[in-house]
Amino acid sequence: MTSRISGIGLAGIQKKTLEQHSKAFLAHVVTLPVGGFYRYRARSGEAHGHDGRLIHILQTAVQKDAYATYLKYSEGVRKLPPIWLRDLLDFRKAAKPNRARAGGNPLPKSVSASSRPACPWVRCRRKPTARSTSQ
Repeated sequence: MTSRISGIGLAGIQKKTLEQHSKAFLAHVVTLPVGGFYRYRARSGEAHGHDGRLIHILQTAVQKDAYATYLKYSEGVRKLPPIWLRDLLDFRKAAKPNRARAGGNPLPKSVSASSRPACPWVRCRRKPTARSTSQ
């Protein structure tokens, strides 16, 4: 199945990365000064990937080695609206591990490789639409 998300692809990413890397180490490149002080504005209405309140909870959990506090952080992250593409993905537990397949045995003949998703442990948080289920 081809991706519905268009982009430059891996070759394009490689080309751009190498271009930027070569520009960064030219002899005449001067390091720019820090452009100023930046402040997180919680009441601006814009969702941020790094919420200040959640970062504080995470730092507290690490400093105090408190798993219960970490669970508060984790719950807060899950309640954030999706910001990045990866926010639409989640893990799901397998019903029962298939030990035969873990040993390198091929799939049972009743299951074709094309009928299964590429990554069975990842699923989309969005509900499938009629278009996505027909493919």
